Amino acid sequence: MAVTGVLFCIVTELVFGLPLWFKFFDTLLWFNTTIVHNGEGGIWCAMPTVFALARRMGASLLAACALHAAVAVPAVLATAILRACRAWFAKRCAATVVSTLLVQPYFIYYGLAWLILPVIYLCVDGRVHGGWARVERLIIGLAWVLPLPAFLTVFKPSIGQ
Repeated sequence: MAVTGVLFCIVTELVFGLPLWFKFFDTLLWFNTTIVHNGEGGIWCAMPTVFALARRMGASLLAACALHAAVAVPAVLATAILRACRAWFAKRCAATVVSTLLVQPYFIYYGLAWLILPVIYLCVDGRVHGGWARVERLIIGLAWVLPLPAFLTVFKPSIGQ
């Protein structure tokens, strides 16, 4: 009897909720066209991506996607190589997080908070495997403060990410 109740609820939601779903997809299409592709509302200033930079510089949608792919594809390949060659777990995790952030063309600046994960993974890796060289310390420090300038550009949107 419980199965028929669940099926009734699903059918009712689909039938009576259908106009709401149509409105949702209509709004999604409008948002994609107006805001993301055409940059209205200054959204590109809040996106620290190659796609947004290219669009702000006047590149076409196709050219911006191609430039973004030129960054995203090598990042994914490097992560796949790290995973395939069984690099240390912390390094694989750090690479996975970074490449996940790099492949998103519509990434907003507040998502840079996720960069804390690769920093933590690399810190753990450094402690487990005997410390870091000076260059590695510098890179970890830069990665740790990288989101700050991106956040500060929110107060001066003309600069962009």
